[in-house]
Amino acid sequence: MQTPKNWNTNEIKLDVQRFKMDLENAVKRELIKKNEPAPKTDVRIVNPIDSEDLNYIVSLIENNEIWNLELLGKGACGSVYSYKNYAIKILFNQEKDAEIMEKLQSSKYVPTLYAVINDNSFIMSKVDGLTVKKYDMLRKKDEIENFIHPAFKDMFNEALDDFVTLGFQPYDLHTDNVMIDRSTGTPVVIDVGFFTELTDYTKMKIKEDGINSVDIYSIGGYCSAKGWIEGTVEKYTLLRNLQLESEKILNKYDLSKAII
Repeated sequence: MQTPKNWNTNEIKLDVQRFKMDLENAVKRELIKKNEPAPKTDVRIVNPIDSEDLNYIVSLIENNEIWNLELLGKGACGSVYSYKNYAIKILFNQEKDAEIMEKLQSSKYVPTLYAVINDNSFIMSKVDGLTVKKYDMLRKKDEIENFIHPAFKDMFNEALDDFVTLGFQPYDLHTDNVMIDRSTGTPVVIDVGFFTELTDYTKMKIKEDGINSVDIYSIGGYCSAKGWIEGTVEKYTLLRNLQLESEKILNKYDLSKAII
């Protein structure tokens, strides 16, 4: 049966998510009334995090008050909320987002993963920047400066190399899942929920012969991003390069002070 056109699938998932958390909290309250131990919140720290911040976020999740925070975004796997410099992702189901994100922590192109809570929530660093989609929209309206890094495409390809080297085939790299860092102009992949593990054969081939033995550009990650990389991004990186070259010429000859 197809979902009616006027139904928002993500909104339905969000409502189901809230209902499940309400139900879990109701069960906890009933257990407390009966002097029975409530299920313990399982918190696993991955990278150092301020203890007060961690305890506060955990309390919000336990008391079903996470919804009071600013909603950063929502997708097929969960919704993301903002607190200070953190992004808290609440999964619709027990997805593998956190598990995959943890295995990718050696790459500089993913957020820092701080803690995993009950296997259905996790805390990561909040990226100060814009999704590629938002960036493109605002640039077309001339509402932001062109701060993309001139080598963005090369850096994105380096990110793909990282992911494959670490054993994953990247998927779902659309313009809402990749951000441009405001301070560096570099790519940050914020959603890895649909990444899949490479086959044992491919892993062995990379281990024995190196990353260049695998054509990473023919796999899902690059194919799904090729359109916006070779279209949207190349346009802005070209403009950025021209801007930087112009600034170099001005500085070299001090044309800014020239009398015309």
